[in-house]
Amino acid sequence: MLEKRALLAIALSVGVLLAWQMWFAPPPPKPSAPPGAAAPVPGAGPATPAPETESSGAAPPEATSSGGWTIRPGVAVATEVAATVETPLYRIEFGPDGTARSWTLEYRGAKPLVVGDGLGPLAVGLVRPGGPGVEIVSLKPERSSVATGVGGNPVALEFAGQTADGIGVRKRLDFRSDAFEIGVRVELAGPIPTGVRPVLYWRGPVSVGGAKAGDPQVTLGETPDHRQLLGRILIGRRGRDPAVFDAPAPAVRDGHPGSTAPERPELKVPNLVEPGSAGPDATWAALENDFFIAALVPAPGAEILRGRDRNEVDVGVVLGAGRESGVEGAGVRLYVGPKEWERLAALGVGLEAAQARNYGHFLGTWAQVWTPPMWWFCLPLLWLLNFFGTHVPGRNYGVAIILLTVLVKAVFYPLAQKSMRSMKQMQALQPQLNALKSKFRSDPQRFQREQMELFRKHGVNPMGGCLPMVVQIPIFYALYLTLQYSVELHGAPFFLWIHDLSKKDPYYVLPILMGASMLLQQKMTPTVGDPRQARVMMIMPVVFTFMFLEFPTGLVLYWLVNNVLSVAQQYLIDRAVAARTAGEGRIERDARRA
Repeated sequence: MLEKRALLAIALSVGVLLAWQMWFAPPPPKPSAPPGAAAPVPGAGPATPAPETESSGAAPPEATSSGGWTIRPGVAVATEVAATVETPLYRIEFGPDGTARSWTLEYRGAKPLVVGDGLGPLAVGLVRPGGPGVEIVSLKPERSSVATGVGGNPVALEFAGQTADGIGVRKRLDFRSDAFEIGVRVELAGPIPTGVRPVLYWRGPVSVGGAKAGDPQVTLGETPDHRQLLGRILIGRRGRDPAVFDAPAPAVRDGHPGSTAPERPELKVPNLVEPGSAGPDATWAALENDFFIAALVPAPGAEILRGRDRNEVDVGVVLGAGRESGVEGAGVRLYVGPKEWERLAALGVGLEAAQARNYGHFLGTWAQVWTPPMWWFCLPLLWLLNFFGTHVPGRNYGVAIILLTVLVKAVFYPLAQKSMRSMKQMQALQPQLNALKSKFRSDPQRFQREQMELFRKHGVNPMGGCLPMVVQIPIFYALYLTLQYSVELHGAPFFLWIHDLSKKDPYYVLPILMGASMLLQQKMTPTVGDPRQARVMMIMPVVFTFMFLEFPTGLVLYWLVNNVLSVAQQYLIDRAVAARTAGEGRIERDARRA
């Protein structure tokens, strides 16, 4: 009975954990505003308006708040394309104002990012001492296109502009053919008043609708038209986990009263982030979702900004202070790409923490002080997954999942075998336990003593079926997280109708097969204790089947293969126990004849 209750508790716990994580987990709490969040603009004096763009006669957009200051674009947002950049890893289109109008990653197919229709990513502005806001400067690209192929040399694209009072602003972007990292350098030239500083932004919409009317709003992840919305703010901090400002829930208000963008429904809980400085210990800033990230990594000493209103979300970097005259420049590293652990770690600034937070802690953030982070377990499994996915002929990550599941099952085979044998021994003792229970129904203490004596006489450990399973839980949970959150599966095909292991099975074939295999496994599992508990356990395959209908195909494939291997293992153990029992019976009959 003890083993059956332990199995029931483990199964229900895992089911509740998965269901909670998928449907009910609350967003992380907003961190308190760090020191410096309310830092005012230094100095005094109004900002000089930037000249109007030559490419559009549209009126400049209204000022918006960001980074602790008001953004005053001073230029009209232009939608036409003035320059393009093409490498094997991405394609970028820039408008005549120098901001990105489209950004498409090439990662197992085209992965376009949502950049919005307003002020786009890589906008450059100036903050003046005491000025009313950040003055956005229109920077015209000096070339219409740059490109580099596989193994090609690095290329660069430069932008130039000037304020009305003669401050020259230049932006240079350096691209490589083999990296998602882009070098960004902003320079000021001419008479630079004291305290004038350039600001570099990555900016995007808080939410977008679908490809057609009636589609739900999306605030994070993939949109119905297969674009990637980066809606979560991350701020890297020295010696600590990143500060997280989660994306709003997609629920909208009826009639969206008070929305500043009538065409965009107003979110019920917009998760507003007061614009301002991220604090003196901030090292980088990023917008991300579970699989892709855009991160600004400045040199030490730069100020990090972040903010979110009802319509726009952004992160920014305030670069070094200007001089009275001459040229002042500052560089920023920009990473826009997949959240592959090795690529993020190669930057050397702790950006891999963006992926580590996806894996979380075994018992949640409340237990992170005394439990190890799950990436300790996930990283070796991810390495094995990538090894199988890149070295096995065919380079199929579906095959890699199968091989990884077989390997993990083989490593834990001795523990699983011990657990199943212990359950078989408990099943064999069940008639005697029932007899003791009936005999000592009115004396529970006597029943406990007689039960333990029965276990000792037959060499049965009542916890023998439970403990080996408990030891395996962190590893199998780590495997679940690895398959749930690793971008390596994004766009990775398996076979036939399965074209993306990171998405659900469109025809629900694998979840149904998984449920059937789980039902078979339940029928083969030794029944110990109250038959009513066994009937409750038979409900679990139905519950898990419905849960897994929306899970990534890679995760469902792992669970299916694991169930099939467990059924095969149970069959072999049953045969071995039956053979041993038959052998003992023959020996006993031979002894009686003699």
